[in-house]
Amino acid sequence: MLNTTIERLDENKLRLDVEVPQNVLKGAIDDTLVYMGRELNIPGFRPGKVPPQAVLARLGREAVVGETIRVFIDDWYRAAVVSSGVRPVAQPEIEFDETDAGSGLNNAPLRFSATVEVAPKPKLPELATLEVEKPNLPNTKQYVDQVLEATLRGAGTLKDTGAAAKEGDEVVVDFRCTIEGEDVAGAAATGYQARIGDGRLLGELEEKIIGSEAGSTADVPVDFPEDHPMTQLAGQHATFHLSLNSVQTLELPELTDEVAAQVSEYTTAKELLDSIEAGIVARLEDEVAGIFRGNAVEALAKAAELEEPNALVESRQQELYAGLKQQLQQAGLTMEQYLDRSGRDTTELFEELAVSAREDLRRELVLLALAEDANIAVSEDDLLKEVADHAVHTGQAPDEAFQQVLSSGRADLLRGELLIQRTIDHLVATVKPKMVDMPTAEEAAAAAEANNEAPVEA
Repeated sequence: MLNTTIERLDENKLRLDVEVPQNVLKGAIDDTLVYMGRELNIPGFRPGKVPPQAVLARLGREAVVGETIRVFIDDWYRAAVVSSGVRPVAQPEIEFDETDAGSGLNNAPLRFSATVEVAPKPKLPELATLEVEKPNLPNTKQYVDQVLEATLRGAGTLKDTGAAAKEGDEVVVDFRCTIEGEDVAGAAATGYQARIGDGRLLGELEEKIIGSEAGSTADVPVDFPEDHPMTQLAGQHATFHLSLNSVQTLELPELTDEVAAQVSEYTTAKELLDSIEAGIVARLEDEVAGIFRGNAVEALAKAAELEEPNALVESRQQELYAGLKQQLQQAGLTMEQYLDRSGRDTTELFEELAVSAREDLRRELVLLALAEDANIAVSEDDLLKEVADHAVHTGQAPDEAFQQVLSSGRADLLRGELLIQRTIDHLVATVKPKMVDMPTAEEAAAAAEANNEAPVEA
């Protein structure tokens, strides 16, 4: 892990003073010796099998350290850039004292400096005057009722309705799916139980079941979208052969101490209700905090004066494209298939990615500028605490977890992430909250429908 300090030389130029600790330098020297041992031919040793001690004796330690610096200095520079959050727009000018190559000889750290051109520093607004919408906590009763109902279902009693199915009824169905008369593997079930309206059944099947009585059968046509996750159904016109075996209603018991003990770890109804409400409040507080943080970053990015450098936008655009391509490969799709199914061409995709890249970059640049203004930094102790806090949840020893972070090269990336998170912490603690009511589930659904989107569950 490198130690990096930053000095702003002018509006768009920084100098990074980087210290490579002795343990990092030693590891790089060892790697260099192994590599050179594969390349050197020394009498008495097989080609490619020269041991490190022989390489060191033949070339001298100063030459080996110098070669190590030549090979690794670009990697150290990139690590320093990642950990400090700097976003260069051009190649750096790297300088180090030639006599400092002796660092590898005297157990001292190596120091070098890199002068880099960066985007002009954004002009930030006065944070205390920046109004940011923060949702009020909604009434928890509807959420408590929903969780309580789900909890009591385990003690409920199913009874045949003797009537046509309606939303909220419990049904048991058999179904199989065919395409052009051939059964589709993995798209059939016997004795499948679902509650009408909970989304476990396809919407077309639920629509057919509603109004039908137990014992009825039906053939239900379904047109699957091109991007359906089951490749054998994607873009296909299929038919579901449906049998409705039973229509029942679930009668829930009244919540008593005895029922609470039956359906939960608690011995009284009050303990169960208090636990449900506490869990819901904690979840909603996290949700509100997340919304507020996002709103604060967006408000800062919108209010800042900044022109995003095209070189950085294009670089971020390529990163987004590479990430999308990797996701598609993991899903078993090619970029050509994705574009075909989404009805876009490469030009349209890159235009969309350019917009996302510019927005992402703007948010990042204003946060980095704020970190500089507020003198926010992440120390090695901060990293150790972060790793230790995470290790508690995994059962791993903190020191062991920290060494894994160091050896994997993730320390500088983690430092950069913590820098951004701490900067957002400072931002939300400084801006002026503007309290607003969260939309109800019905309002969220109506807004999503107006935008031709499916509502997202909290």
